[in-house]
Amino acid sequence: MAAGSSSLPWRRFSEKNETTYRPTHNDCLMRTVTQPNFCKVCLEGLWLHLLQKVSFIDNIAEGCTTRPRNPGPDDPYTWVKTVDLTLIPLAHLRKGFLPSSLDERYIVTWKRKGKTIPTSNNAAKIELTDWKVGDTLTVKVEFRTKEVRINSKVMTSAFRYTIKETCG
Repeated sequence: MAAGSSSLPWRRFSEKNETTYRPTHNDCLMRTVTQPNFCKVCLEGLWLHLLQKVSFIDNIAEGCTTRPRNPGPDDPYTWVKTVDLTLIPLAHLRKGFLPSSLDERYIVTWKRKGKTIPTSNNAAKIELTDWKVGDTLTVKVEFRTKEVRINSKVMTSAFRYTIKETCG
């Protein structure tokens, strides 16, 4: 048998003389260009490599809106600060067909003063009734897909945002 070969076609030896495995042998576009798809190992590697230079958070914008006061004194409305997160179009934000088998989703967590904002459960837009200019919010966005099985820091983006404007 030639060096580096094996009786099993998907078993190989690396340059360090360690056994490595190909899960699909030649059924991967990375190995054979005539194949239509990448194998699961190559897909996961592509996700992890490409996401190293990407933040899931595209933009954060703040605004104001009004809500009725309960009960309404002289001024029946109160100002509410809104903070709106724009995410890159993955998961449910993709345009076009997304196979349900990928089970892609964003998990969004907002914190203020180190505590999770309870009304912000996976929300890209939050409303704050108790706030002031200078308050700092932290948002963490985690992207999950079945095509990436390991936990990696490239699958998470975080951003600190300080409220800059008053309302009214």
